[in-house]
Amino acid sequence: MSDLIRQFESKLSSASNQEDLIEFISFLPSLPPYVNYHIQLVYCPGDFENIILKSSSEKLNLSIINNKVHSFKYNLNKYNKRFSGSFFVQNSSIENLFCLHSLCYSADWNNFIRHFVNNEYPKVVIFYWKQKDLTKALKVLEESYRETHKLIVKELSLKEKRNIEFPNNEDIKKSYSDKYDSVREWTSKTLAQVLDEALERGQWFKKIRFQLFRILKDKISSIPIASCNITKYGSISFNHMYKSIVPILLKELEPPLGNTIKLFLNKGLKQRNYKPAKPLAIEYDRNIFDDKIRLANFKYLLEKYPNSSKAIFHANPYLHINVADFKEGSSFDLFISSPNKILIIPQIKTSVAALERIVSFIFDEFYEGTIVEMS
Repeated sequence: MSDLIRQFESKLSSASNQEDLIEFISFLPSLPPYVNYHIQLVYCPGDFENIILKSSSEKLNLSIINNKVHSFKYNLNKYNKRFSGSFFVQNSSIENLFCLHSLCYSADWNNFIRHFVNNEYPKVVIFYWKQKDLTKALKVLEESYRETHKLIVKELSLKEKRNIEFPNNEDIKKSYSDKYDSVREWTSKTLAQVLDEALERGQWFKKIRFQLFRILKDKISSIPIASCNITKYGSISFNHMYKSIVPILLKELEPPLGNTIKLFLNKGLKQRNYKPAKPLAIEYDRNIFDDKIRLANFKYLLEKYPNSSKAIFHANPYLHINVADFKEGSSFDLFISSPNKILIIPQIKTSVAALERIVSFIFDEFYEGTIVEMS
């Protein structure tokens, strides 16, 4: 185990407040390979700390380290391997949205987060950062340090839509798994170059890794001072410069999540004493459903939506599908009768967790749009 990981765990045990922890993180030296400082945002409307402790199972052992700073330790047995680490929970600027902080090996953290969130849905949910919010935050970070640091993108994980014509519906269904290409690229381009190319190619980001290089006497250093990963699944990881990177990114990225949470709250008929809520809509800036092929693609996509039942009431010339979430109990109708809009109509129970799951699924697997409340 890295000495810095041991120091972090020791600090979690002895700290009297979270300001001590942030100060400790801020003055850490550059972390060794495969070790990162991780931040994961999660939404939980219940007693989050109690949920953490109750999530212990045969595979996952969770225990509290220090009540004063809300810190915990985990041991996860998975794939005949053992993953372990520690973290603390910090309130974000948004109600019921929490930041989990950990210094550990990336494999340990990623396996723990996947296991914990999957097991605790719908009590705990990861919210999706839309491409426009992600890129805006990176632009703000770059602009903040334009005089002193150069931001260079080093690695990208993207999806790229295919434009394929199918002769009949059966071929559409058989070929739907080939709806996009997953692309991983290594590069040394500026942020502007990467964003322009993504727009031109119709790509959207899953992960961006960038490095910051010092500018000294108008020359860019050949050695990066910090490396940072940011994903659309509410996570940031880095190896140095906490105070220079994280506050700027979270200041830009937390408010959009807060707006989405507010939009999804109190939508179920039962919650509203059977007074219907205004429908939600995913809007696109172009006529994405202007042909039968794409409408059929969307129908086949929803048929693959996991942990749910689907009832198709109409498929042509408009689409009407009811979706029921097995894990959570929510249900809603999806209507497509407009070439640039998907309507989401809440039913008896429609929770924030279920709405986020279906919307992020559509954004991730089909096309990313803008979620709004219909007037």
